[in-house]
Amino acid sequence: MSAGLLIGSIVAAVFVVIAAASAAAETAMTRISRARANGFDHEAHPGAAALVEVLGERETTLAPLLLSRVAAHVGAITIVVTLVADRRGAGGIVIAAIGSAAALYIFAEAIPRIWALQHIDRAALRSARILRVLLRIAPLRALTRLLTAIGNIILPGPAGAPVVSEDELLAMTEAAAAGAGIEEGEKGTHHIGVRPRRHDRARGHGASHRHDRRQRRRHDLGGARSRRREGLQSASGLR
Repeated sequence: MSAGLLIGSIVAAVFVVIAAASAAAETAMTRISRARANGFDHEAHPGAAALVEVLGERETTLAPLLLSRVAAHVGAITIVVTLVADRRGAGGIVIAAIGSAAALYIFAEAIPRIWALQHIDRAALRSARILRVLLRIAPLRALTRLLTAIGNIILPGPAGAPVVSEDELLAMTEAAAAGAGIEEGEKGTHHIGVRPRRHDRARGHGASHRHDRRQRRRHDLGGARSRRREGLQSASGLR
């Protein structure tokens, strides 16, 4: 193995690690709440103070994360394609690009995000200190602001990462609680109101059946009386 290939492989692996860390941190920062971060701060967890500071400006935090993740993806693919192009030609470039994309999806996106979802608190606390350092790097903040401004020029509108705010989370929680209350109310009406109605319906059906039986009996009695009269009249006629 040549020195160039070895160095290129190491740099590509570093880019993959940076992309994976950025993906895990982004997932944790978008999932954890400020209330939980304040709870960690009160309990004096390591990294809790940095987490509270980072979540205080969540929208500006996610922009450097997104930039570093995209740069790491592009850097890793560029290095791999360059190394393969010198040895395999055009066909190797296509295979290397596809393989790099698949490897980045597995090792730099899916696995770190799943891990962050399974260990949100740990991922948030571990990445908070690094994020606080990134936010204090002036060139990086200036670059993200410049790119965000260009995006606003192309598509005017409020800048910021698509994050679910705490107000939206509270609204969803209240809506879920209201839905649960409605379901409980429906259950209560089912147990309280439906059974008496069924009982009343049963009583109504029973009364209607008794009324029908009485009508049949009256009809039968009337028919019997009319037949008796006809028999008496025929007997008297014969006499």
